[in-house]
Amino acid sequence: MKHYMKHTFTVLIIYALFLSTNICFANTTNQDETINQENFFTVKRTPYTKEDFVSFIIKCHAKGIPLDFKKEFGDNLSGADFSDLDLRGSVFNNVTLLHANFTRANLSNSTFIDANMQGASFINANFSKSNIKNSNLNFANFTSADLQKTTITQSKINHTNFSDSDMRYSILTEINGSLANFSETELTLVSIFNSRIEKANFHDIEGENIVIQNCNLSNSNFFGANLHNSKIQFSNLTNTILYGANLDSSDITGSDLSNSNMEVSSISYANFHNANLSNTNMHLVDIRYTSLNNTNLHKARMSNATLVGVNLNNTILSNADLSNADLSDVSIEESDMQEVLLDSTNITKSNMKSAILNNATINNTVFSNSDLTMVLIKNSQWNNSSIYSSKLTSAVIDNNTIKNGTYDKVNAAKTLWSNSTIEDSNINNSNLEFAIFNKNKIHKVSFFTNNLESAKIENSNIVGSSIHRSILTNFLINNCDIKNTIIINNKNFHSKELPKQAITSTKALQDAITNSKEFNVNFSNFDFRKINLNNVNFSNSILKNANFSGLYLENVNFSNTNLQSSSFENSQLKNVDFSNANLENADLSHSKLNEINTYKTNLRHVKTGYTNQK
Repeated sequence: MKHYMKHTFTVLIIYALFLSTNICFANTTNQDETINQENFFTVKRTPYTKEDFVSFIIKCHAKGIPLDFKKEFGDNLSGADFSDLDLRGSVFNNVTLLHANFTRANLSNSTFIDANMQGASFINANFSKSNIKNSNLNFANFTSADLQKTTITQSKINHTNFSDSDMRYSILTEINGSLANFSETELTLVSIFNSRIEKANFHDIEGENIVIQNCNLSNSNFFGANLHNSKIQFSNLTNTILYGANLDSSDITGSDLSNSNMEVSSISYANFHNANLSNTNMHLVDIRYTSLNNTNLHKARMSNATLVGVNLNNTILSNADLSNADLSDVSIEESDMQEVLLDSTNITKSNMKSAILNNATINNTVFSNSDLTMVLIKNSQWNNSSIYSSKLTSAVIDNNTIKNGTYDKVNAAKTLWSNSTIEDSNINNSNLEFAIFNKNKIHKVSFFTNNLESAKIENSNIVGSSIHRSILTNFLINNCDIKNTIIINNKNFHSKELPKQAITSTKALQDAITNSKEFNVNFSNFDFRKINLNNVNFSNSILKNANFSGLYLENVNFSNTNLQSSSFENSQLKNVDFSNANLENADLSHSKLNEINTYKTNLRHVKTGYTNQK
C-alpha cells in the first residue's frame, strides 16, 4: 500500500510540473493561446477509429467526392489516427486536430483552413501542394515531411518542428511564432513574407534562393546555413547566429543583422546596401566583390577578415575592429572610420578618398597603392605603420602621434600636418609640394629625395632630423626650434634662407658630431664617407640605408640603433658597439672587425663575405 501511494504521488508531481511548464509558456503568449494550451490537455478525443476513416475514404473515392472530414465526423478529430492513410485532396477546414497522428500519411493537395493542429504528428507525411491558412500549428511535428509547394498563411508555428523536412518552393506568409525548428530543412526557393519567426533554429538548412522579406527572425540560429543567392530584405535578424553561413550572391538590402555572429561566413558578390551590421562579429569572414554601401558597421568585429573588391562607400565603420584584416581593391570613399582599429591591417589598391579616421588607432598597418586623397585624420595614434605608392593629396593630419612611420613614393601634395608629433619616421621619394607642417614636434624624421617645392615647416620643434637630396624650391622653415638637424645636398635651396640652427654643410656636420656627447638622430640614407665618426655615440639612432663603406670606425656606439640595409663594405671597425642594434640586410663584406659587440644584435641576412674578424 505504501509503495502504491508513493508511486501515485510521484506521478502526480511529474504531471503537475509538466502542466505548470506548459501553462507558463502559454502565459508568455496572448490569451487565445493560453486557452488553446489548456485545451491541449483537456480536450475530448474523437471516438472515431482508423477503420472509420478508411471506410469514409473508400466511400468518397467510390462517389468521386472530396474527403471533407468535418462534414462526416464533425469538428473534433483530436487524437485521431490517420497514420499511413492515403488522404490526398482532403479537406480539414474548421477542424480540431489536437494530437492527431498523420505519420506517413499522404496529404498532398489537402486544405487546412482555420484548423487547430497543435501537437499533431506529420512525421514522414506527404504534405506537398497543400494549403494551410489561419491555423494553429504550435508544437506540431513535421519531421522529415514532404512540404514541397505548400502554402502556409496567417498561421502560428510556436515550437513547431520542421526539421529535416523538404519545403522547397513553399510560400509562408504572415506566419507568427517562436522557437520553431527548421534544422537541416530543405528550404531552397522558399518564400517567407511579413512573418515573425523569432528564436527559430535554421541550423544547416539548404536555403539557396530563399526569399525573406519584411520578416522578424531575430535571435534565430543559422549556423552553417546555405543561403547562397538568397534575398533577405528589410528584415530583422538581430542577435542571430550566422556562424559559417554561406551568403554568397545574397541580397540583404535594408536588413538589420546587428549584434549577430557572422564569424567564418562567406560573403561574395552579395549586396548589403543600407544593412545594419553594427556590433556584429565578422571575425575571419571572407567578403569578396560585395556591396556594403551605406551599411552600418559601427563596432563590427572584422578582425582577420578578407575583403576583396568590396564597396564600403559612405559606410559607418566607427569603432570597427579591422585588426589583421586584408583589404584589397576596396572602396571606402567618404566613410566614417572614427575610432577604427587598424592593427596589422593590410590595405592595398584601395580607395579611401575623403574618409574620416578621427581618433583612429593605426598599428603595424600598411597602406599600398591606395588613394587617401582628402582624408581627415584627427587625434589618431600611428605606430610602426607605412604608406607606399599611394595618394595622400590634400589630407588633413591634425593632432596625431606618428611613431616609426614610413612614407615612400607618396603623393602628399597640399597636405596639412598640424599639432602632431612625428618621430622615428622616414618620408622618402614623395611629393610634398605645398605641404604645410605647422606646430609639430618633428623628432628623428628623415626627409629623403622628396619634392618639397613651396612646402612650409612653421612653428615646429625639429630635433635629430634630416632633409637631404630633396627639391627645396621656395621651401620655407619659419619660427622653428632646430637641433642636430641636417639640411644638406638638396636642390634649389639657399642656405642663407634656412635657420642658423640647421646643419647645412658637411663641415658643420663634422663640427656638430665632434662636439656632441650623444648624437641621437635619424640620418637614414645619408652618406657618411666624408665624415670622421670616431668616438661618436649614435645610440638609439635611425641610420637605415646609411653608407659607412671604406671608413675607419673606432670607439663608435651604435647600440640600439636601426642600421637596416646600411653599408660597411671595406670598412675597418674597432671597438664598435652593435648591442641590441638592427643590422638586418646590412653589408659587412670585405670589412675588418676587431672587438665588436653584437650582444642581442639582429644579424639576419647580414652580408659578411671575406670579412676578417678578431
